Amino acid sequence: MSLLKYVRRRESTNRTLHLQDSVINHLKSRHLPSLFQEKEFSLGRSDKVFASQWLDERKVVCGTKSNQLFVLDMMSGSKISQPLLEGSPSSEMPEVNCGIHSIKINHESKLLATSGQNPNHLAVYSLPTFDPVCVGEGHSDWIFSVEWVDDFHLATDQENGKDKIRDLAYDQNFQTLISLSALGYVHLWDMTTCQTKRSFSLEHAEETVCLALESDAMLYAVGSQSHVSLYDVRSDKPVAIISSNDPGAGVRSLSFRNLLLTVGTGLGSLFFFDLRTGSFLKHSDNNEMICYRSGKGWLRDLGQFDFLLDHSQACCSNAIYTHCYDPTGTKLFAAGGPLSLILYGNYVALWE
Repeated sequence: MSLLKYVRRRESTNRTLHLQDSVINHLKSRHLPSLFQEKEFSLGRSDKVFASQWLDERKVVCGTKSNQLFVLDMMSGSKISQPLLEGSPSSEMPEVNCGIHSIKINHESKLLATSGQNPNHLAVYSLPTFDPVCVGEGHSDWIFSVEWVDDFHLATDQENGKDKIRDLAYDQNFQTLISLSALGYVHLWDMTTCQTKRSFSLEHAEETVCLALESDAMLYAVGSQSHVSLYDVRSDKPVAIISSNDPGAGVRSLSFRNLLLTVGTGLGSLFFFDLRTGSFLKHSDNNEMICYRSGKGWLRDLGQFDFLLDHSQACCSNAIYTHCYDPTGTKLFAAGGPLSLILYGNYVALWE
Protein backbone atom coordinates (compact mmCIF):
# COMPACT_ATOMS: atom_id res chain seq x y z
CA MET A 1 0.00 0.00 0.00
CA SER A 2 1.32 3.47 -0.89
CA LEU A 3 1.88 6.06 1.81
CA LEU A 4 -0.81 8.25 0.22
CA LYS A 5 -3.43 5.49 0.39
CA TYR A 6 -2.35 4.64 3.92
CA VAL A 7 -2.80 8.20 5.18
CA ARG A 8 -6.12 8.63 3.38
CA ARG A 9 -7.46 5.45 4.94
CA ARG A 10 -6.39 6.67 8.37
CA GLU A 11 -8.13 9.99 7.75
CA SER A 12 -11.38 8.30 6.78
CA THR A 13 -11.44 6.12 9.89
CA ASN A 14 -9.91 8.44 12.46
CA ARG A 15 -11.00 11.97 11.55
CA THR A 16 -10.60 14.35 14.48
CA LEU A 17 -11.02 17.72 12.77
CA HIS A 18 -13.90 19.18 10.82
CA LEU A 19 -13.31 18.87 7.09
CA GLN A 20 -13.18 22.61 6.52
CA ASP A 21 -10.57 23.18 9.24
CA SER A 22 -8.56 20.20 8.04
CA VAL A 23 -8.42 21.48 4.46
CA ILE A 24 -7.47 25.00 5.54
CA ASN A 25 -4.74 23.75 7.86
CA HIS A 26 -3.33 21.43 5.23
CA LEU A 27 -3.24 24.15 2.57
CA LYS A 28 -1.56 26.49 5.02
CA SER A 29 1.04 23.86 5.93
CA ARG A 30 1.78 23.10 2.27
CA HIS A 31 2.14 26.65 0.99
CA LEU A 32 3.67 28.60 3.87
CA PRO A 33 7.11 26.90 3.76
CA SER A 34 7.74 28.26 0.26
CA LEU A 35 7.35 31.80 1.65
CA PHE A 36 9.63 31.44 4.67
CA GLN A 37 12.46 33.92 5.21
CA GLU A 38 15.15 33.61 7.85
CA LYS A 39 15.65 36.01 10.74
CA GLU A 40 18.69 35.14 12.88
CA PHE A 41 19.03 35.95 16.57
CA SER A 42 22.14 36.45 18.68
CA LEU A 43 22.57 34.23 21.74
CA GLY A 44 26.00 35.39 22.75
CA ARG A 45 28.52 32.80 23.89
CA SER A 46 26.24 29.78 24.29
CA ASP A 47 26.98 26.33 22.93
CA LYS A 48 24.50 24.44 20.73
CA VAL A 49 20.75 24.77 21.28
CA PHE A 50 19.44 21.22 21.76
CA ALA A 51 15.82 21.82 22.83
CA SER A 52 13.04 24.34 22.27
CA GLN A 53 9.30 24.88 22.80
CA TRP A 54 6.99 27.79 22.07
CA LEU A 55 5.53 29.35 25.23
CA ASP A 56 3.04 31.48 23.28
CA GLU A 57 2.82 33.20 19.89
CA ARG A 58 5.80 35.39 20.74
CA LYS A 59 8.22 33.59 23.06
CA VAL A 60 10.32 30.42 22.82
CA VAL A 61 12.05 28.62 25.68
CA CYS A 62 15.41 27.05 24.79
CA GLY A 63 17.99 24.76 26.38
CA THR A 64 21.66 24.54 25.44
CA LYS A 65 24.59 22.16 25.62
CA SER A 66 26.27 24.73 27.89
CA ASN A 67 23.43 24.04 30.36
CA GLN A 68 21.51 27.29 30.00
CA LEU A 69 17.74 27.72 30.05
CA PHE A 70 16.38 30.95 28.62
CA VAL A 71 13.29 32.55 27.06
CA LEU A 72 13.79 34.29 23.71
CA ASP A 73 11.36 36.96 22.52
CA MET A 74 10.86 36.58 18.77
CA MET A 75 9.73 40.19 18.33
CA SER A 76 12.28 42.11 20.38
CA GLY A 77 15.14 39.60 20.30
CA SER A 78 15.57 39.89 24.07
CA LYS A 79 16.79 36.90 26.07
CA ILE A 80 15.81 36.18 29.67
CA SER A 81 17.84 33.51 31.47
CA GLN A 82 16.00 31.18 33.83
CA PRO A 83 17.70 29.73 36.93
CA LEU A 84 18.35 26.00 36.82
CA LEU A 85 16.85 24.00 39.66
CA GLU A 86 19.30 22.51 42.14
CA GLY A 87 18.97 19.08 43.70
CA SER A 88 19.70 18.01 47.24
CA PRO A 89 23.15 18.79 48.73
CA SER A 90 23.95 15.08 48.83
CA SER A 91 23.39 14.55 45.09
CA GLU A 92 26.53 13.88 43.07
CA MET A 93 27.32 16.04 40.05
CA PRO A 94 28.70 14.09 37.05
CA GLU A 95 32.21 14.90 35.82
CA VAL A 96 30.86 16.00 32.43
CA ASN A 97 27.71 18.06 31.97
CA CYS A 98 25.83 17.24 28.76
CA GLY A 99 23.51 20.26 29.02
CA ILE A 100 19.77 20.41 28.34
CA HIS A 101 18.56 17.97 25.68
CA SER A 102 14.80 18.12 26.16
CA ILE A 103 12.06 20.59 27.10
CA LYS A 104 8.40 19.59 27.24
CA ILE A 105 5.28 21.54 28.26
CA ASN A 106 2.20 19.69 29.51
CA HIS A 107 -1.16 19.77 27.73
CA GLU A 108 -2.59 22.51 29.94
CA SER A 109 0.54 24.63 29.35
CA LYS A 110 0.96 25.07 33.10
CA LEU A 111 4.06 22.92 33.73
CA LEU A 112 7.41 22.71 31.96
CA ALA A 113 9.75 19.73 32.36
CA THR A 114 13.45 19.65 31.53
CA SER A 115 16.75 18.72 33.22
CA GLY A 116 18.21 20.57 36.19
CA GLN A 117 21.52 22.11 37.13
CA ASN A 118 22.63 18.50 37.51
CA PRO A 119 21.93 16.88 34.09
CA ASN A 120 20.91 13.67 35.90
CA HIS A 121 17.99 15.47 37.55
CA LEU A 122 14.49 16.19 36.30
CA ALA A 123 13.34 19.79 36.84
CA VAL A 124 9.71 20.94 36.69
CA TYR A 125 8.67 24.60 36.53
CA SER A 126 5.30 26.32 36.81
CA LEU A 127 4.29 28.46 33.82
CA PRO A 128 4.28 31.28 32.98
CA THR A 129 6.31 32.38 36.03
CA PHE A 130 8.98 29.63 35.96
CA ASP A 131 8.53 29.12 39.69
CA PRO A 132 10.11 25.82 40.81
CA VAL A 133 7.74 22.89 41.34
CA CYS A 134 10.03 19.92 42.01
CA VAL A 135 13.34 18.22 41.27
CA GLY A 136 13.50 14.50 40.51
CA GLU A 137 16.71 12.68 41.46
CA GLY A 138 15.94 9.13 40.35
CA HIS A 139 18.44 9.00 37.50
CA SER A 140 22.10 8.08 37.80
CA ASP A 141 23.11 9.44 34.39
CA TRP A 142 22.20 12.19 31.91
CA ILE A 143 18.55 12.78 30.98
CA PHE A 144 18.11 12.95 27.20
CA SER A 145 14.33 13.17 26.85
CA VAL A 146 11.20 13.91 28.85
CA GLU A 147 7.60 13.31 27.76
CA TRP A 148 4.29 14.14 29.43
CA VAL A 149 1.89 11.19 29.74
CA ASP A 150 -0.84 13.41 31.17
CA ASP A 151 -0.90 16.77 32.94
CA PHE A 152 0.63 15.38 36.13
CA HIS A 153 2.72 12.38 35.04
CA LEU A 154 5.72 12.23 32.76
CA ALA A 155 8.31 9.77 31.49
CA THR A 156 12.06 10.34 31.29
CA ASP A 157 14.96 8.51 29.74
CA GLN A 158 18.65 8.48 30.50
CA GLU A 159 22.00 7.20 29.23
CA ASN A 160 22.28 4.21 31.55
CA GLY A 161 23.67 0.96 30.20
CA LYS A 162 24.58 -0.04 26.67
CA ASP A 163 21.19 0.59 25.01
CA LYS A 164 20.93 4.33 25.56
CA ILE A 165 17.48 5.87 25.06
CA ARG A 166 17.63 9.06 23.00
CA ASP A 167 14.01 10.15 22.47
CA LEU A 168 10.44 9.56 23.65
CA ALA A 169 6.94 10.13 22.29
CA TYR A 170 3.58 9.34 23.88
CA ASP A 171 0.53 8.26 21.88
CA GLN A 172 -2.58 9.14 23.90
CA ASN A 173 -4.87 7.17 21.57
CA PHE A 174 -3.14 3.88 22.32
CA GLN A 175 -1.73 4.88 25.73
CA THR A 176 1.63 3.83 24.38
CA LEU A 177 5.03 5.33 25.11
CA ILE A 178 7.50 5.01 22.24
CA SER A 179 11.21 5.05 23.10
CA LEU A 180 14.08 5.21 20.62
CA SER A 181 17.51 3.85 21.49
CA ALA A 182 20.90 4.91 20.16
CA LEU A 183 21.49 1.33 19.00
CA GLY A 184 18.59 1.44 16.55
CA TYR A 185 15.84 -0.21 18.58
CA VAL A 186 12.28 0.95 19.22
CA HIS A 187 10.52 -0.07 22.44
CA LEU A 188 6.77 0.40 22.91
CA TRP A 189 5.39 0.54 26.45
CA ASP A 190 1.82 0.06 27.64
CA MET A 191 1.39 2.94 30.08
CA THR A 192 -1.65 1.35 31.73
CA THR A 193 0.58 -1.46 33.01
CA CYS A 194 4.08 0.08 32.56
CA GLN A 195 5.07 -3.10 30.73
CA THR A 196 6.82 -3.48 27.40
CA LYS A 197 4.39 -4.24 24.57
CA ARG A 198 7.09 -5.06 22.04
CA SER A 199 10.57 -4.15 20.85
CA PHE A 200 12.15 -4.33 17.41
CA SER A 201 15.24 -3.25 15.53
CA LEU A 202 15.08 -0.58 12.84
CA GLU A 203 16.03 -1.23 9.24
CA HIS A 204 18.14 1.94 9.28
CA ALA A 205 19.78 1.88 12.69
CA GLU A 206 22.72 4.28 12.41
CA GLU A 207 22.60 7.52 14.43
CA THR A 208 19.02 7.15 15.63
CA VAL A 209 18.59 10.24 17.79
CA CYS A 210 15.11 11.68 17.12
CA LEU A 211 11.49 10.68 16.58
CA ALA A 212 8.14 12.45 16.10
CA LEU A 213 4.52 11.29 16.43
CA GLU A 214 1.49 12.03 14.25
CA SER A 215 -1.22 10.49 16.41
CA ASP A 216 -4.16 11.31 14.10
CA ALA A 217 -2.55 9.24 11.33
CA MET A 218 -1.27 6.61 13.80
CA LEU A 219 2.24 7.21 12.50
CA TYR A 220 5.60 8.01 14.01
CA ALA A 221 8.83 8.97 12.27
CA VAL A 222 12.36 7.94 13.21
CA GLY A 223 15.42 9.83 12.03
CA SER A 224 18.70 8.07 11.28
CA GLN A 225 21.97 8.79 9.50
CA SER A 226 20.52 9.03 5.99
CA HIS A 227 16.80 8.21 6.26
CA VAL A 228 13.48 8.95 7.91
CA SER A 229 11.44 5.81 8.57
CA LEU A 230 7.66 5.98 9.06
CA TYR A 231 5.97 3.36 11.25
CA ASP A 232 2.40 2.51 12.20
CA VAL A 233 2.05 2.55 15.99
CA ARG A 234 0.60 -0.97 15.78
CA SER A 235 3.22 -2.51 13.49
CA ASP A 236 6.93 -3.33 13.44
CA LYS A 237 7.25 -2.86 9.68
CA PRO A 238 7.92 0.55 8.10
CA VAL A 239 5.07 2.14 6.17
CA ALA A 240 7.57 4.19 4.18
CA ILE A 241 11.28 5.00 4.17
CA ILE A 242 12.29 8.49 3.07
CA SER A 243 15.85 9.14 1.93
CA SER A 244 17.42 12.22 3.46
CA ASN A 245 18.52 14.93 1.06
CA ASP A 246 21.69 15.25 3.15
CA PRO A 247 22.80 11.59 3.17
CA GLY A 248 25.33 10.75 5.85
CA ALA A 249 24.82 14.00 7.77
CA GLY A 250 22.20 12.58 10.11
CA VAL A 251 18.59 13.57 10.71
CA ARG A 252 18.76 15.64 13.92
CA SER A 253 15.18 16.86 14.43
CA LEU A 254 11.67 15.93 13.27
CA SER A 255 8.18 17.34 13.70
CA PHE A 256 4.67 16.77 12.35
CA ARG A 257 2.08 19.44 11.68
CA ASN A 258 -1.12 18.77 9.69
CA LEU A 259 0.44 15.76 7.93
CA LEU A 260 3.51 17.79 7.00
CA LEU A 261 6.77 16.28 8.23
CA THR A 262 9.58 18.79 8.77
CA VAL A 263 13.13 17.41 8.76
CA GLY A 264 16.21 19.12 10.21
CA THR A 265 19.62 17.70 9.29
CA GLY A 266 23.20 17.73 10.51
CA LEU A 267 24.26 19.92 7.58
CA GLY A 268 21.74 22.58 8.58
CA SER A 269 18.99 21.82 6.06
CA LEU A 270 15.24 22.06 6.56
CA PHE A 271 13.07 19.90 4.29
CA PHE A 272 9.30 19.45 4.19
CA PHE A 273 7.66 16.11 3.35
CA ASP A 274 3.92 15.99 2.57
CA LEU A 275 2.37 12.73 3.79
CA ARG A 276 -0.69 13.23 1.56
CA THR A 277 1.32 13.24 -1.66
CA GLY A 278 4.25 11.15 -0.45
CA SER A 279 6.79 13.70 -1.67
CA PHE A 280 8.90 16.65 -0.57
CA LEU A 281 7.38 20.10 -1.04
CA LYS A 282 8.53 22.03 -4.10
CA HIS A 283 8.44 25.66 -5.15
CA SER A 284 5.47 26.30 -7.44
CA ASP A 285 7.37 28.62 -9.79
CA ASN A 286 10.36 26.41 -10.65
CA ASN A 287 9.37 22.98 -9.25
CA GLU A 288 12.58 22.82 -7.21
CA MET A 289 12.52 21.17 -3.81
CA ILE A 290 12.05 23.57 -0.91
CA CYS A 291 15.25 23.49 1.12
CA TYR A 292 16.45 26.07 3.62
CA ARG A 293 19.97 26.19 5.00
CA SER A 294 20.96 27.42 8.43
CA GLY A 295 22.74 30.75 8.56
CA LYS A 296 26.16 31.67 9.89
CA GLY A 297 25.32 31.66 13.59
CA TRP A 298 28.15 32.20 16.06
CA LEU A 299 31.34 30.14 16.43
CA ARG A 300 34.00 30.58 19.09
CA ASP A 301 37.40 31.42 17.64
CA LEU A 302 39.46 28.23 17.53
CA GLY A 303 42.57 28.99 15.53
CA GLN A 304 44.00 25.48 15.82
CA PHE A 305 41.04 24.15 13.86
CA ASP A 306 41.30 26.57 10.92
CA PHE A 307 42.39 23.83 8.53
CA LEU A 308 39.50 21.63 9.60
CA LEU A 309 37.01 24.46 9.15
CA ASP A 310 38.35 25.28 5.69
CA HIS A 311 38.04 21.71 4.44
CA SER A 312 34.94 20.29 6.09
CA GLN A 313 31.41 21.30 5.16
CA ALA A 314 30.06 19.36 8.15
CA CYS A 315 32.18 21.41 10.54
CA CYS A 316 31.16 24.72 8.97
CA SER A 317 27.43 23.96 8.92
CA ASN A 318 25.08 24.55 11.83
CA ALA A 319 23.05 21.41 12.50
CA ILE A 320 19.32 21.85 13.15
CA TYR A 321 19.17 20.08 16.52
CA THR A 322 15.70 21.40 17.33
CA HIS A 323 12.79 23.06 15.55
CA CYS A 324 9.15 23.77 16.38
CA TYR A 325 6.15 25.59 14.94
CA ASP A 326 4.34 28.36 16.79
CA PRO A 327 0.67 27.85 17.85
CA THR A 328 -0.59 29.41 14.59
CA GLY A 329 1.59 27.20 12.40
CA THR A 330 2.89 30.24 10.50
CA LYS A 331 6.31 30.52 12.14
CA LEU A 332 9.07 27.94 12.41
CA PHE A 333 11.74 28.26 15.10
CA ALA A 334 14.97 26.42 14.25
CA ALA A 335 18.13 26.23 16.31
CA GLY A 336 21.31 24.25 16.85
CA GLY A 337 24.99 24.79 16.31
CA PRO A 338 28.10 23.18 14.80
CA LEU A 339 27.81 19.45 14.22
CA SER A 340 31.36 18.72 15.34
CA LEU A 341 31.82 17.96 19.04
CA ILE A 342 35.07 19.92 19.17
CA LEU A 343 33.44 23.16 18.00
CA TYR A 344 31.62 25.57 20.32
CA GLY A 345 28.89 27.77 18.86
CA ASN A 346 25.20 28.30 18.25
CA TYR A 347 22.56 29.08 15.67
CA VAL A 348 19.05 30.43 16.30
CA ALA A 349 16.57 31.67 13.71
CA LEU A 350 12.91 32.29 13.04
CA TRP A 351 11.55 31.29 9.66
CA GLU A 352 8.34 33.12 8.76
